[in-house]
Amino acid sequence: MLPLALSACDSRTEQIAALEKRIEEAVENGLHEWEAALHAPVKWEPVEVERVNAVNGSIELAADGTIRTSNANGSGAEFAIELRPPRFGITAFRIEWAAGVGVEKIEIGEVEIRPGANAPLISIATATANFEAHTGAVTNAVDGNVETRWEVPFHKGTSTAAVFELKSPPKHEPQSSLLLTLRNQRTAARSVNFRVFVSTANPPILEVPDSIRTTMALEPSERSEEQRLEFEKYYRAHSKECAELQRELDRLKADAKPKFKASPE
Repeated sequence: MLPLALSACDSRTEQIAALEKRIEEAVENGLHEWEAALHAPVKWEPVEVERVNAVNGSIELAADGTIRTSNANGSGAEFAIELRPPRFGITAFRIEWAAGVGVEKIEIGEVEIRPGANAPLISIATATANFEAHTGAVTNAVDGNVETRWEVPFHKGTSTAAVFELKSPPKHEPQSSLLLTLRNQRTAARSVNFRVFVSTANPPILEVPDSIRTTMALEPSERSEEQRLEFEKYYRAHSKECAELQRELDRLKADAKPKFKASPE
């Protein structure tokens, strides 16, 4: 039995090595084209807000489209925002929070078409932001788990933005609207202002962190080794091809780990 076990182990090791090589090739072949697409300007259009509603908090709509939310007791709240997109075929929406102070834990709930009793929920393909916290990445805002939220520390003089790219443009009638649900958890009673924008640009549509934007402003030959590695890491995390290959690699590595059964007492 030992030769068979060794043979299976060797085969899995070869599969892991082959996948790692494919990921490296995917980075080498796709990185420059992907970066060029990111340099293309994205037109963001403000969205008309038709109705707002709040549970365990308050929400107000200003004349310029700014939405102001408050959690009176600093606890969790849910805000429903009904939007009228300026055109069909939207591929992403962007939320921009004004500068402030404090910590916000955000979860994006359902995004759906109204009216549309039989309309499917709109799926989000990617979530990116100009700020990523190690304790709560922006992807936590769309993972469907209210226990894992995007943790955003607001700072004076600094706005925070996140882009949510849709898997496919929603199909809706001229009189339809989009209902966006946000859930948050605040560390203290306070108010936050934000606006919602939409785009019909072609993917990828990302809100990149400042450090990545700084790297993109440099010619490849001018980038330090640290910047190059950080940019490649960012690409691996947001390239659909690399993400799929990485999931398969993680599965193979998990299967390769020895599994020990507990011995009877």
